[in-house]
Amino acid sequence: SAKKASEFYLENLILLNLIIIQFKLYKEGKIEHKLLIENFEKEVNFYSNKLKLFPHFEHHHINLFYNFNNENILKITNENQELIQNLHEILGNVNIESENLSDILEKINSNYITLVEIYKEYLDVIRKDLKDYIRK
Repeated sequence: SAKKASEFYLENLILLNLIIIQFKLYKEGKIEHKLLIENFEKEVNFYSNKLKLFPHFEHHHINLFYNFNNENILKITNENQELIQNLHEILGNVNIESENLSDILEKINSNYITLVEIYKEYLDVIRKDLKDYIRK
């Protein structure tokens, strides 16, 4: 279970980091918001499908051994879903207010950074315990 969960968390971290890179490029003015959204959607779709087809779907068995608090992940995921819906509504409006757009994009980015930290923490716990187990 630890091996499978570690692999899943690493794949998930790759997705989150690719999204964060897109936000960084946007902040640096290297891409516009439309390209950010297009790249973001492509990466999310690609990795969502990849994670759905993840060969070790049994990663959730890790919860038999660890009591990870997934409430924050659920809260962040739900919040991002609402923010993305707001983003689509704003982009559908001809008169885009850049402040609203920037605020929403910044909050989504911040949420993804938080998710990265949560998954890294889970991964660290699992790896430490695996290392201790192997040493015995």
